[in-house]
Amino acid sequence: MSLNPQPPIIVDENGDIAFYESLSDAARALEAVDVIAGEYEIFDSCGLRLRAMVADGEPASVTVRASEAAKHEDAELAVRLRNFVERVGPERVGVTAPGTAQLSELVSSLASFLGSGAVLPGVVSSPPKPGLGSVKRWWRER
Repeated sequence: MSLNPQPPIIVDENGDIAFYESLSDAARALEAVDVIAGEYEIFDSCGLRLRAMVADGEPASVTVRASEAAKHEDAELAVRLRNFVERVGPERVGVTAPGTAQLSELVSSLASFLGSGAVLPGVVSSPPKPGLGSVKRWWRER
C-alpha cells in the first residue's frame, strides 16, 4: 500500500466537501480548533485516509499527512462524495447516477464542479478556493 497521497486532497467537514491541490494547501485551510475537535475527515483521491494534526505549542500550525496505520477507505470516501452530490444536485455536478458512480468519476466531476467557483445551496456567495483551477488541470491531464 502506498502512503504517498494522491491529489486532490479531499476534506469532509460535516458533509461539506472541499478539494485541495496538495497536503500543504489543505493544512493551510484547516482551523486548528476544528482539527483538535475532530471536525475533519480527510482523504486523498484514492481513498487513503489522512490525518490533520496541530503542532504542540503552536496552535496555528496544522499539518496533514498519512500515518503509518493509514488505510485505503475508498468505499467510505465514495459514500461521502455521493451524499454531497445528492445534496448539491447530481445534474449540477454532472453525475448522472450518483448511487452507482465509481470513486474516480465522483472525484473528477466534483473537481470540475468545485473548481468552477460553484455556489452551493444555502450559501450567499462562494468565492473560488485558491488552487482549485490547478486541481482541474491536474485531473484532466492525468
